[in-house]
Amino acid sequence: MIDQFDKITCNGCKACKDICPTSAIHYETDNEGFWYPEVDYDRCVSCGFCVKRCPNKTLVKRHERQPEIKAAWSKDDKVRLASTSGGMFYELARVILLNGGYVAGCVYDRDLKGAHHTVIHSMDELPPLMVSKYVESDTEGVYPTVRSLLEQGKGILFVGSPCQCAGLYSYLNRDYEKLIVVDFLCRGANSPKAHRKYIEYLETKYGAEITSLRSKDKRNGWERFGQSAVFANGREYFADHREDLRVVAYHHGNLMARPSCLACKFKTIPRLSDLTLGDFWGIDASEVNDIDKGISLVFINSKKGQNLWNALSDRVSFIDKTLEDAKRGNAAIYRSASCSKNRETFLKELDSCPFDELVKKYREYPKHGIKYYLSAIKRKIKGRVRGRS
Repeated sequence: MIDQFDKITCNGCKACKDICPTSAIHYETDNEGFWYPEVDYDRCVSCGFCVKRCPNKTLVKRHERQPEIKAAWSKDDKVRLASTSGGMFYELARVILLNGGYVAGCVYDRDLKGAHHTVIHSMDELPPLMVSKYVESDTEGVYPTVRSLLEQGKGILFVGSPCQCAGLYSYLNRDYEKLIVVDFLCRGANSPKAHRKYIEYLETKYGAEITSLRSKDKRNGWERFGQSAVFANGREYFADHREDLRVVAYHHGNLMARPSCLACKFKTIPRLSDLTLGDFWGIDASEVNDIDKGISLVFINSKKGQNLWNALSDRVSFIDKTLEDAKRGNAAIYRSASCSKNRETFLKELDSCPFDELVKKYREYPKHGIKYYLSAIKRKIKGRVRGRS
């Protein structure tokens, strides 16, 4: 039975719920804000599908080839600036949508206090799927939708965290030629409860409901990204990533991560997905055009991934890189987030203490912080000097 799980392994992908033929599984949210499966034994027929389709209990096949690594960016500056990194998700999705296919990805809930996966079929629907959300996305119902479209012969690009992609593969239990799966370099899925508390803190501070939210706002440049929001009363919020409290709680203490993210089994090479996307942190500024507009890290993991990459044609600029180049600035490729000693207390006290007070109380200052920022400044100066020479 799927109730034989522990919180260190369950990633909340909901494949077990979607595969259950008698709807015997539902999800309950715990006091940290994460959802976990519960079984209605009056409905359960002991078919075992839930266990067979759990990505943590069933081996999900990985690609055999080592990834081909690219540093890449869209040649369309509007796309690049509107994206988290270099605009590669937009360019990949564009190919699929303009060829009559579908894209499954994460969007914010209407009130911006949570996130979920949805499926789109037009370019007009694409912008809400762009830009990182930094909160665990609810995938309930999206796997059956993807399967239904694939059975109709439709092409689909599915984008999710590595564990969500594993959940999709486990649910489908077979390969589809017209399915292309894209994961991203994930540092960990943050608590929906903590995200909601963050939004409520901002709404209280600015005196109105939030109407838009943007992570990695590039107004000060890609490497100096910030968090921004707009409110119903017209007021706006912007904070540098070193000052925004949600980013601080995420990066300076790992205060909000799902337990399974602290021992992730899907940070593997070769990868599960056809393509992997991320930020190419640590790249030399002299190698790229306008680094402040953002640079994507791309892993090409399979033949299907290679074919889609080739279809980007002349819309993308790129530089061939090595895995070692990528690892230098991106520990999330291979390392799980470390567990803060304050994490459990932080999430527990969210029920009784304001978000801002808790972050200031429990944030941790990383030992590598000063070294990292000095290194980034040196890369910037070096790139500008070379650009003038």
